[in-house]
Amino acid sequence: ISDTDAPDTDAPDTDAPDTDAPDTDAPDTDAPDTDAPDTDAPDTDAPDTDAPDTDAPDTDAPDTDAPDTDAPDTDAPDTDAPDTDAPDTDAPDTDAPDTDAPDTDAPDTDAPDTDAPDTDAPDTDAPDTDAPDTDAPDTDAPDTDAPDTDAPDTDAPDTDAPDTDAPDT
Repeated sequence: ISDTDAPDTDAPDTDAPDTDAPDTDAPDTDAPDTDAPDTDAPDTDAPDTDAPDTDAPDTDAPDTDAPDTDAPDTDAPDTDAPDTDAPDTDAPDTDAPDTDAPDTDAPDTDAPDTDAPDTDAPDTDAPDTDAPDTDAPDTDAPDTDAPDTDAPDTDAPDTDAPDTDAPDT
């Protein structure tokens, strides 16, 4: 029996062949990230609410008095016997007179300290009770894969009309 199907009338495919170069990027060889997640509890300490210190700085001049230069007292101790008279029969006092030079140091002329006392309230903030951060540092190596350098695909889209031939019966 002869084939009675109509000949195929679809136009030949005129799309240019795909000229994009194959992708030459090396596969990604970085090891997966193995660091454990951070398990430290969040910091729950209340913020510091103490008022700032408002006391004026101490403006008193430094003490400029010269040091005391008087020689030490060198008089021998008094050795006279106690007075037992009734009437007085004691020998005259034979101790040498005191020969120490008078004290010549100038009086202290520094002004008194006039700074007001410190009135800042004591710091009442509770101590920080958060546990220290115990997470191990991140030890994953940095990603060393080269960036993808393949040119983008520039082939025109396929514009051939769809095949409209009736199926072969």
